[in-house]
Amino acid sequence: MDQLNIFGSAAPQPKLPPGLLQYNAGVFSAKEGLDFMRQFIETVPWQQRMITMYGKQLITPRLTAWYGDTGKGYTFSGSKFDPLPWTPELALIREKVEAIAGSGFNSVLLNYYRDGNDSVT
Repeated sequence: MDQLNIFGSAAPQPKLPPGLLQYNAGVFSAKEGLDFMRQFIETVPWQQRMITMYGKQLITPRLTAWYGDTGKGYTFSGSKFDPLPWTPELALIREKVEAIAGSGFNSVLLNYYRDGNDSVT
């Protein structure tokens, strides 16, 4: 699977079915993207949570942080998650994405994959 590059227009355009996804390259410059990434890695209160999958307790194989509007928590795998308040950087990203999408968003899940051993599952 090709990795999408949301920080520049030099990335190859993915071949996606029409209407599935709108890809907007270059929303942020490469420098802005790297600055966001560095700041998030250093300042986000990352957590590695226990979840229940297929009846077993597992530790998530990545770090996560949930940010969002007050009262917009969610339940996943039997656990309730309440969001952290929006940071100024995440609010800026949210504002730009909402303008492009023409839709509002009440939360964002950040995932930090530290190395080749971290994964989705």
